[in-house]
Amino acid sequence: MHGLFVEPPDLAELLTGLVAQIPRGKVAISIPISRLSSISYAPRPGDHVSVIVTMMFVDVDSEYQTRLPNEVLQVIGPISTEEMSLLSMGLLKGEVVTFQGRTELDPLMNELVYVVPPEQQRGRLVSQTLLPNVMVLQVGNFQLEEEEVTTPTTTTATEETPVEPVPEPQPAEGTPVTPEVEPPDVITLIVDPQDAVTLNYLLFSGAELTLALRAADDDSITATESATMQFLLDEYNITMPAKLPYGTEPRVDDPELPVLENDAVVEIPQE
Repeated sequence: MHGLFVEPPDLAELLTGLVAQIPRGKVAISIPISRLSSISYAPRPGDHVSVIVTMMFVDVDSEYQTRLPNEVLQVIGPISTEEMSLLSMGLLKGEVVTFQGRTELDPLMNELVYVVPPEQQRGRLVSQTLLPNVMVLQVGNFQLEEEEVTTPTTTTATEETPVEPVPEPQPAEGTPVTPEVEPPDVITLIVDPQDAVTLNYLLFSGAELTLALRAADDDSITATESATMQFLLDEYNITMPAKLPYGTEPRVDDPELPVLENDAVVEIPQE
């Protein structure tokens, strides 16, 4: 029976391709990228990147799970319990008076006034390093096996009606042929299983993910502060502008970079 014993193969020798590059205890997950969020498509397989998350937060009514402030409805006369239930479910409409506000003491008149917001609540922006150091497994789509990408050709032509192949347009003689390369829209990272679940949650929650490229020999972890408006004012010594009795002209609501002469598109008239 000794001759029937076979040594079990080494699992590491059986693993080939990209699976062999994933360490034990890690998983691979893909996230969407753009030119801006992926350092202008700089990462390559084997590089290390940091993942930065940007989210928006708003105050919500804990019971309704809707954005504050609530709307105030005017109900004339007493209503029944059934009508109250329909009103709470939105099936019975009342007259919308305004947003729910608050009372404040006016310092000049020394009287209480009811203050209501003129617009919906604005979201509060925050950015923070989510994953400080993860490895890139692949940029773009993985190549499929030949049997998966080969599409069988089906012909309905008979001997009486042969189908002639359509010739492909050929470039003019002497014109170099440059293959069109589409930029990647996904990147695959090697992360811990819990980090994969976190990335999956953020993808479905609408958060924005941005990558930062790390140095080749840098494995240090730097603790970062969440970037908020208050953090910018305090950390970078940004001073709030004073309300002066004069201003610049013309009025600027959305600052934009000036258009230079070399940036202007010159249309050449066709003969």
